[in-house]
Amino acid sequence: MNSGRAMPLLLAWTEALLAAEAPRIEIFTTARCPIAGATPAVEMYILDEPARIEAELSASLPQGKDAAAELAQAQVQGAWREEAQLLTRAYRGLLKAKQYGVLRLPAIVFDGTAIVYGVTDLEDALSIYRSWRQTSP
Repeated sequence: MNSGRAMPLLLAWTEALLAAEAPRIEIFTTARCPIAGATPAVEMYILDEPARIEAELSASLPQGKDAAAELAQAQVQGAWREEAQLLTRAYRGLLKAKQYGVLRLPAIVFDGTAIVYGVTDLEDALSIYRSWRQTSP
């Protein structure tokens, strides 16, 4: 067997095994309460984001109802498309938090079934989750 080819296969298998053992993690928090250790692989929902985005979008609207509606429509169809996508994602976080029954923030949800509240470091929350998994049947 060619040992040069075996090493990448072994690394790929090990990475796949580790990924299979890693829980799916979703973080629910606010802009004022950042979570340390979050990586791009973690779904992060900032639940006060919808209010911030809406305030930002409405700040530049004119006072007249018709003029504001026209400007809003033009902005949503044009340059504000990205903000609309951000707003959609922000509201998705609120809906998921309600689905999971999140009662307070910050909340870190593992595999959609276990919630760790009040912890602002992902590694600490992961340790709590793993301890719970080892002791629960």
